[in-house]
Amino acid sequence: MRILVTRPEPKASELVAELEKLGHSALAAPLTEITPLVQMKVPAGAILASSANAFRSFENEAKFGADQMFLCVGRKTATAGMKCGLHEPILCTGDSDEFLEQFVRLKPSLKTMTYLAGTVRTPVLEQGLARLGVDLSIVETYKARALENPLKHLCDFK
Repeated sequence: MRILVTRPEPKASELVAELEKLGHSALAAPLTEITPLVQMKVPAGAILASSANAFRSFENEAKFGADQMFLCVGRKTATAGMKCGLHEPILCTGDSDEFLEQFVRLKPSLKTMTYLAGTVRTPVLEQGLARLGVDLSIVETYKARALENPLKHLCDFK
């Protein structure tokens, strides 16, 4: 089977390698590029993230406190956060809607947190947590931008 992988790097190349191990013909053709924003001071308090990209600004030097509460969407996000010094998340779900449902049951007393996010994002978590009375401080840690001519290598895909 031939598969076109449009995820941003470095995940595109990783997925192509996995697919080729399974016997598929795969080509990485990212449509977007993820760029970490300027490295910043590690925020204090509870941390929320919905993408592993949120931690790319912190990968090399800054480390979070092991005592910080960590909540996230997605196992890859959890892994990225733990690589930066956070403990296993107290809440980790598959999507934002599920996160909000679980949050109501598990952490109704948590009223402030920092959301590490991209410059472009859906408002599901922000609006849902606002409805629940959570004071959310948003720190934009990465941006996504569309690549010019992302499918230029498509004609070479055989």
